[in-house]
Amino acid sequence: MDIRALRYFVAVAGTGHMTRAAEQLGIQQPPLSLQIKALERELGVLLFRRHPRGVALTDAGRLFQAEALRMLQDMEAMKQRMARVAKGQAGTLAVGFTSSAAAHRFMPEALRAFRRAYPAVELQLREDNAAELTDALAAGRLHCGLLRVPVARPEGLVFETLLREPVLVAMPSDHRFALARTKLRARCRWPSCARKASSSCGGRVRPASMPSCSRCAMPRGCARAWWPKSIA
Repeated sequence: MDIRALRYFVAVAGTGHMTRAAEQLGIQQPPLSLQIKALERELGVLLFRRHPRGVALTDAGRLFQAEALRMLQDMEAMKQRMARVAKGQAGTLAVGFTSSAAAHRFMPEALRAFRRAYPAVELQLREDNAAELTDALAAGRLHCGLLRVPVARPEGLVFETLLREPVLVAMPSDHRFALARTKLRARCRWPSCARKASSSCGGRVRPASMPSCSRCAMPRGCARAWWPKSIA
């Protein structure tokens, strides 16, 4: 039994006439009659009583009509659901994130906006470190991920910068580094950070330019603080 046979049966049951049903379906009447007879043989029951003015449903035919209509409606609903999935409007989206990404307001705002735009999409969230998220993305266990700085860039993954934010150093006003900012910038061992500090940060001290300092509440290194990054 196929969907076409169900549609043929529903058309005949709705019109009560083979010829009118054939016209409605856009086919010839003899092939339609053969399809209905084949359906009756497959089911092992008589679905219609034939009479000079057309056909009438038997008791079995009325029961089968209800089931056929339900099956056709379910099939149409399934096609519509699959169409929404194909357009990204339904289904499941697996998103990974690091703990530092979750602490930024961007992530909850982005998730809320996504849920408003695509209420039929189920979000599956996973927290992990950047290395594990990258491996999960490469293996196809995640669709995208949010992190600060990638620890690896495997082939097949695309890294996109979503936003950037400045990184500042907090220190006492009488600290020797605060009193010697010009000298400190000159001592920066990372030229890219030096250029960034002089061009886009208004002369503020960059973390990369800081030697070891127990009062600085951030890691050493030339981090550009790209926040967060999405892998898709």
